[in-house]
Amino acid sequence: MASNNCAERTVLLTAFEPFAGDEINPSWEAAHPLNGWRCCNARIQVAKLPCVFGRAVAEMEAAINLYQPSLIIGTGLARDIDDFRLERVAVNIIDATIPDNIGQQPRDQHITQDGAAAYFSSLPLRKIEAALQSDQIPVSISYSAGTYVGNHVFYALMRHLERLGNLDKVPAGFIHLPYLPQQAALMSHRPPSMALEMMIRGLGTTIRTCLKCI
Repeated sequence: MASNNCAERTVLLTAFEPFAGDEINPSWEAAHPLNGWRCCNARIQVAKLPCVFGRAVAEMEAAINLYQPSLIIGTGLARDIDDFRLERVAVNIIDATIPDNIGQQPRDQHITQDGAAAYFSSLPLRKIEAALQSDQIPVSISYSAGTYVGNHVFYALMRHLERLGNLDKVPAGFIHLPYLPQQAALMSHRPPSMALEMMIRGLGTTIRTCLKCI
């Protein structure tokens, strides 16, 4: 799957459609401007995933098969965070506190009965953290990606790479992003937020940092 050193590499960056009544999803707003961006002998391809259990995984796997990426970064929205949340662990559990976009709300279910209890991100998280801090972008490393569709995609991503024999060849992981300021301003509890320009810049820094390590 990974490209050779001479050919242009491909980065797959995924993001989600809006969910839970939101009109926009910060992950998509930050990711799609990077579609086609070239950096470090690589071209970024952005895929928009539905916030739907099962369907999101199928579309993510289809994008991997289509683009044959050398690096895969998933992104999504996490409410009530105020920074780039670098997820370290994907767990084999679905426990949806709200329905997905077609009304599914599975509770206390395994993603797969015969899979690992968890997978770890293979992105260079400490190097990303340092690069974002140097770029004055708030960042932290998280040990819980939740139990909603984002975690499902993260877990399925790592399992898919394992089945392809590429778990140790293609760096992959997941990042949660906060609300945008215009979203937070409409909410009575005024959750934390981050400017879109900073999110886009942070994703660029993250991609650049990862590419320098492969």
